[in-house]
Amino acid sequence: MYHMCRLSFSIVAFLLLPHCLSAQWLPAEGRSLNYRIIGFSFPIEKKAANYRVEIAQGHYIVVDSFEKHLVCGADGHTNRIVVEVPAFATDYTWRLITSVNSQKSIKSELHHFSTAYCRKADSSLFRLRILRQAEKYHDAFVFVDASKTMYDMNGRPVWFLPSIGGDEDFAARDLKVTPQATITFIAENKNIYEINFDGDVLWKGPVTGTVAGWATEQYHHSFTRLGNGHYFVLGQEPVWWDTTTYRADYHHYADSIAQVMPNTPNPLIQRTNFGTLIEYDEKGNPVWYWKSSDYFRGSDLRNYQKPPGSREIDVCENGFYVDEKKKEIYLSFQGISRILKIRYPEGTVVNTYGELFRQGYSADGHRLFCAQANVGLSGDSCLYLLNTSCGMDLNPGLEMLRVATDGTDSVNRVWDYQLPSEIIDTSTLMHWRKGRDRGLIDLGGNISELPGKEFFVSLYMPFGYLFIVSRDKNMLWTAVQERWFEPEKRWVQETHGRSNLVLGKKELEKLIWNNK
Repeated sequence: MYHMCRLSFSIVAFLLLPHCLSAQWLPAEGRSLNYRIIGFSFPIEKKAANYRVEIAQGHYIVVDSFEKHLVCGADGHTNRIVVEVPAFATDYTWRLITSVNSQKSIKSELHHFSTAYCRKADSSLFRLRILRQAEKYHDAFVFVDASKTMYDMNGRPVWFLPSIGGDEDFAARDLKVTPQATITFIAENKNIYEINFDGDVLWKGPVTGTVAGWATEQYHHSFTRLGNGHYFVLGQEPVWWDTTTYRADYHHYADSIAQVMPNTPNPLIQRTNFGTLIEYDEKGNPVWYWKSSDYFRGSDLRNYQKPPGSREIDVCENGFYVDEKKKEIYLSFQGISRILKIRYPEGTVVNTYGELFRQGYSADGHRLFCAQANVGLSGDSCLYLLNTSCGMDLNPGLEMLRVATDGTDSVNRVWDYQLPSEIIDTSTLMHWRKGRDRGLIDLGGNISELPGKEFFVSLYMPFGYLFIVSRDKNMLWTAVQERWFEPEKRWVQETHGRSNLVLGKKELEKLIWNNK
């Protein structure tokens, strides 16, 4: 019966964590788990030559029944072994067999746990369909925030985000692993959280808008814990923005605001959301922040002419990269196709990459990048981004930009990759372009560099694709997130915000054993 289950990896735990002299029995008796890749822990037998975990599907108290329903197991030489069980929403019974020598073995009593059910981890309702199998990163895992689920690279769900505060239906954004072997994410319209593999909340952000001066900070897009233990997150700051320098054909919008808000002193002053970047310490105190409104008030944004159909300025702060060694931050603004380089902690903008707006001229794009989705810094000190191309006659693609070393704001494209037709089909692309108010594609998503200098990319609307591509432009892995559309009895693409990789079994093991 052991062939019914794909056996997972047996951990040599002392290579990763201090070797424990004693341990409790895990998973705890009767525990309901939000994952299928399970860390089994048990007390050490000093004379043990080998340990074996045996698992049966079902809840049994009689050994004979248990042995008739064995589905998987794994061996190890330490008191920590990881096994992958077959399914969610299932009861399991397990025991430990400790081999002392070739003549003697000790069988433990029977233990019990179950795997929980989650609708979005149900492969009959949501799935990650693999279009191209991975070879190099075959042992990685991927968080997909639309389904709040972690999948292996074959598209099998192995973990899901449990309810937070009793709420199972909240939307999550930017699920990813931290350097501290925890998981962070944004619960949209709620808060920012750090959890362990079991879903226990370890840290959460403040719910009051101390920095924004509003009811909440309105966390969005990107949330990251750095190696120093601090947390960086994007927020929003509602600002009344003086539009008197803009064209007269936008006055009708200001007039409508004046009707709704008659106490507004100037009908040409409108509310716009500018971005904030906030740093919290481990206690949840804001120890540093940067407001884009302070910068843009005195910048060339005064000369920006909004495209027809746009009601207000939307700089759309959508991503950041913190260079902890050089004390520099790169901050991306999709709405105006701009990237700022900020000196930390001074908060001074030292470089501006993108188009500068001149009075009397409409924005026509930088021609190097436009409406970019997030930003990162590669190992060879190049900016990389997902370029969504705006109204250019180009498909969206990936770009690497070499920044000038002489302190100027110039950039030079050193690598690019247009997304192929298997990812972006022309008909969908053109339909999407025509439907956008500003003539932008606004794909959204994220891109990150992998250790082998490949790029992992997650595409937002109108495509639900995830892929890994090499620097020589070979597609190494491709998948698409889908959901079952019951009215038409078919699978449709499910859009997601940001997806992130767990880079392999060792990184997953650190998550599993952290604080246990």
